[in-house]
Parts: sequence; C-alpha cells; structure tokens
Amino acid sequence: MWRFNRANHSHTYGTYEGVEVMGYADSIESALSESTLFVHSARLDAYAVAPLEAMYGGIPSVVTNKTGCRDAISRVDNNLVANEITPDKIASTICWFLELPRERKSQLSERSKQVARQYTEEVRKKEFKQSILDII
Repeated sequence: MWRFNRANHSHTYGTYEGVEVMGYADSIESALSESTLFVHSARLDAYAVAPLEAMYGGIPSVVTNKTGCRDAISRVDNNLVANEITPDKIASTICWFLELPRERKSQLSERSKQVARQYTEEVRKKEFKQSILDII
C-alpha cells in the first residue's frame, strides 16, 4: 500500500489502485508508525532531510544516487541507494529490502537510528565549527 500526504500533491493520487491518500499528518511519528521502509525516489535533491527523519525513527530509507543524503544512507547499507533512477531499479531495491530476513531488517533499523543520530543540529554545528577551525 502506497501512502501520500495530499498537501501540495495531485488530487489524482487516490485514484490509483494500491495508493492511500492519508492527508495531513500532525507528526512524522504518526505518519510513519506503521512503515517498514521509507522511499525517497528524487531525481535531484541537494540534501533530503525526510529520509534522515525516517531513519531517526528506525525506518531504513531508500534513496537515489542523485540525492545529497545518499552518503548517510550508504552508511546503513549500500544496497539502499538506487544507482539508477528508473522505476525498475527503485522497485528492485524495495524488493531486495522486503525479501530480507526479519533479523537483517531489524539490524538495518538499528543501524539507521545510529547513523541518523549523527545528523542532529548539535552534532553538525560541532563538525562545522571544527572544519572552520581546521581551515584557520
């Protein structure tokens, strides 16, 4: 079942079989609470935050190699980065994940949390400050 937030999206999404339009969500936690995998199939995104937010909640994310957060995702597992932006490649990446044993999915969930915790505002500010000091 594919779910979409209706805000700023086509009102025709709900007309497709297997697509459930959820409407506005008050929180990311409530919107993703029943999710197993987050898919961000952007053709270009300088630095997508949504996949990291999902990871922070323990939901592994699939992204394309054209999104800035691919480095973070590849730290969980390189197989979660689709190297081609085609429906078949993204679908095969999703299928790869769904066919994993439950234990491996749990490991990827825990690893997703670990990686996402390194992308908080506090951590990033410290790294940025250190980078500037290294230059000086």
